[in-house]
This record gives sequence, structure tokens and C-alpha cells, in this order.
Amino acid sequence: MKVFVDTSDWIEFFRGRDRALVSEMRRLLDDDRVALAVPVRIELLAGDRPAARTVLRRTWSLDEVLARMAKLGFVGAHDPGERR
Repeated sequence: MKVFVDTSDWIEFFRGRDRALVSEMRRLLDDDRVALAVPVRIELLAGDRPAARTVLRRTWSLDEVLARMAKLGFVGAHDPGERR
């Protein structure tokens, strides 16, 4: 079963202060159980942290994120499968 992780939990994970949270998040990531809602992905991308980009690569490719953003009507996003 996948677990949706909220932005506030990602922030705490990247800070690394809460050992229990970090341990659980690592376990979920290693077991490929993390699910990210599109708004959370966008917030992680906006934060521009290298660790966030690594997580996004593990869960969805950037092309998939951009395609979903484009379908939601975000300005500047395009579906990589479409020709410009």
C-alpha cells in the first residue's frame, strides 16, 4: 500500500532532526511505498533542494511531473510527449 506524504513531513525529513520520522521515511522510500500528490510535488520542486529532486526522481520522472502539471493548466509546463 502506498502512503501519501505531506509537504510538512518532507520538510522535517530533509531537516533530519526527527530520527523516527527520518527512519520511517527512508523505510517507505526503500520499499517504494511513497506516493506524492501533484501539489506536494510542485511544492518540493519549488523548494529547489537537491534532496527533493532525488526523491522526485525516485517516485516520478521530471517528464511525468511536467506532463501532469501541463494537464492541470500550469503556465510554463508542457507535456514532453507533445510537440511545441
